[in-house]
Amino acid sequence: MAGATVISGDRSATTDADGRFVIDAGGELLVVADGHEPVIARAGEGVVITLDAAEGEVIEIVGAAPEQTTPTEYRLTADEIRRTPGAMNDALRAVTTLPAAARIPYSFGGLVLRGMSPRDTSVFVDGVEIPISFHFGGITAVFPTALLEELRVTPSGFDVSRGRTQGGVIELVTRRPRRDRVRVAGEVSLLHSSATAEGPLGRGGAFLAGVRRSYFDALLRPFVDADTALPSYLDGQARAVWGTPASGELAAYALGSLDRLANDEDAAMPGGEESESMDHVAMNLGFVRLGADYRRRAGRTTVHAAPFVGTNLLSLNRGSSAADELRIRRRWYLVGARGEWLRDDPGGFVRAGVDVAGGYLGRTEGTSVDGGGAADFPLPRNTVRWGDAALWVEARRHWFGDRVSVRPGLRLERFGLGNQTALDPRLNAHVALSDATTLRASVGRFHQPPSAAHFDQFSDNLAAASSYVDQTTLAVEWQATPALETGVVAFWHEGRRTLIDAPDAEGMASPPSLQDVVFRELVEEQFGFYGNQVNDGGQRSYGAELSVRYTTDRLRVLANYAWSRAKRRGAAPDDTWTPYGLDQPQRLNLVVATTARRWNVGVRVTAVSGNPARLWPEGTPVEPPADSLDDAPLTRLPTFWQVDLRVDRAWRRPWGTVSLFFDIINATNHRNVEWRARAFDAEPGPGQTWEYKDQVGLPILPTVGVELIPHE
Repeated sequence: MAGATVISGDRSATTDADGRFVIDAGGELLVVADGHEPVIARAGEGVVITLDAAEGEVIEIVGAAPEQTTPTEYRLTADEIRRTPGAMNDALRAVTTLPAAARIPYSFGGLVLRGMSPRDTSVFVDGVEIPISFHFGGITAVFPTALLEELRVTPSGFDVSRGRTQGGVIELVTRRPRRDRVRVAGEVSLLHSSATAEGPLGRGGAFLAGVRRSYFDALLRPFVDADTALPSYLDGQARAVWGTPASGELAAYALGSLDRLANDEDAAMPGGEESESMDHVAMNLGFVRLGADYRRRAGRTTVHAAPFVGTNLLSLNRGSSAADELRIRRRWYLVGARGEWLRDDPGGFVRAGVDVAGGYLGRTEGTSVDGGGAADFPLPRNTVRWGDAALWVEARRHWFGDRVSVRPGLRLERFGLGNQTALDPRLNAHVALSDATTLRASVGRFHQPPSAAHFDQFSDNLAAASSYVDQTTLAVEWQATPALETGVVAFWHEGRRTLIDAPDAEGMASPPSLQDVVFRELVEEQFGFYGNQVNDGGQRSYGAELSVRYTTDRLRVLANYAWSRAKRRGAAPDDTWTPYGLDQPQRLNLVVATTARRWNVGVRVTAVSGNPARLWPEGTPVEPPADSLDDAPLTRLPTFWQVDLRVDRAWRRPWGTVSLFFDIINATNHRNVEWRARAFDAEPGPGQTWEYKDQVGLPILPTVGVELIPHE
């Protein structure tokens, strides 16, 4: 029999015209053929296997997901992320392989899509936005890949159901828990250990839970003194599901993350008599989200409701005694809910919803004691309460057998912070030029309110208001075969009323350096402390992206290239457009991963234009006007390039698959220049000329880990 499939572990073979096959295997073989009952047989040289015809009629159904008229999205599954070199099994790190993503210096973990700022990109877990995406700014994402079903990245043009963000949207979708039996999985690596479990739950439900913790502090504590502060992080998620969408599906969840920097166990209680530390420090940063998700489908109508509550965590205790201490704590509570109604009809669908959110940001409680007296230091001191409410509606209409469709939508929103009303029209459209080629277009306006942390009396941001970005995209997608996909996307973003540093008393703003502005935006977003800012800026980004993707069971190839520009404009009188700190005109990512026997081997090559910088040419005299880098001419740092490697080996067992993986970042140990710092004191002497010292990025960084993946 020709065309039968023979499977042994993670290897397979297909019988030839004479029914013969060769496979390097021992133990049992599974043989599957259309119209016949599957057979399990013992492997052996010259073995003859007989198949019996299946009883009854065999019906094969082949189909594709219906068109939804969305902009170009980039999607990655958990298996693809595991096979991505340099990602270290991390979902959000794998985003950097996509053409829309910029590279953050020193591999910090901010997410910058299509030239927007880190604060302009929103990350959602099953529809709930999370305030922190990475532990300690970039070590690893706060969401473990073991719980992931799919990662979706929409850099531009998302529909009106998403609001309060003017950049892109990244959504982490938790996989559905399996209900047949209990399964356990886990991972042990140089960074952390994790454990997950799933299985049936009472009343026909199912659960999925996972927890992960780093152990830098536990491993290094015996080798350092008690005054040395060590980092640690913890994250976890629990999810329970009952019912089905047809009868009513209810999901309840809890997720959270905590980053901690401390020197000993008693550091959280400064001045504790039992503490061995003479200079205690304990900093905690994290969040918790609790919520539910109900979905029911009745005929052509689907209803969906999702309430949530949460809190953001920030505290700092530092000092050497009760007479010299600094204590900071902030209370930040959030509440919200989303409701949605959808009605399918022969011409498409009609969809409407409500989106409300609000919260309470308490006074940042700070105590500074220096030598027995209270010190005056800047802290936000007022209480902020707010409520946002939005109504949205959209419809999808299609013609010519769904080869042409449009999806207009309108979002009306009231921002409690800033006391503003915003109206965002958006439109997505698609045209099927052929069975393999699709043209997509999107245009729309996207408002984003300031953070609650902007509204503090100390920095005088009480007049902060929302900014907005107008986005336009045009894309051509071509899928020659199920394995081969290509796409080209052109985009333009134009932002107005962007928050920038407020001018000083003389009407001039003193912006930070091009490099410092990026790091400051990352820190502001993580900690929620902002300087005095006004809505007088603008931002602009435009470019084109090319993506080629070829995926089979044995081979995965990604080739992503982007040409783009990202610019910013400040307040008058200096309102000229200048490059953003992460303006990277050329970005190239090549990924090749293959499976041979039970080995998976992958390589990733990254090449990115150097970030812009203001630098006087070396040898320029340090005297007015060349005594400050603020007026130096624009230049670029050297091109960044890096090679990452991934090797893993799988062992299949009756209870699951054990995978040993090696991930090597910057395998060639290339010393990329991340910044150039001046190589002289702040006050140079007469005749001094400008000289620089290169600040290089990460050296070769290997990591190793073991992962247990249960069978389906």
